[in-house]
Amino acid sequence: MSSKAAQQDSFKEGLLRLKDDLLRFEERMKTLLIASLRDVKSFMKWQPPTPRIRFQWQMAMVIQLWFVLNLKKTKRSYT
Repeated sequence: MSSKAAQQDSFKEGLLRLKDDLLRFEERMKTLLIASLRDVKSFMKWQPPTPRIRFQWQMAMVIQLWFVLNLKKTKRSYT
């Protein structure tokens, strides 16, 4: 019975370590999300010289924002 208790204890320790790792991962993802949103905000102030470049730049920003938001959704589904 003591080996079974030892197995349960090690399993519980493993679960606690996994929980801590997931919490650290969530904090890192929040930090990355905030940083990328700051980048988008600072880029929004910059105006490209021509309409064609402005359109391409806006599409790049939309794609980046879409990627960041989808990354946040997938992170939520794993936790």
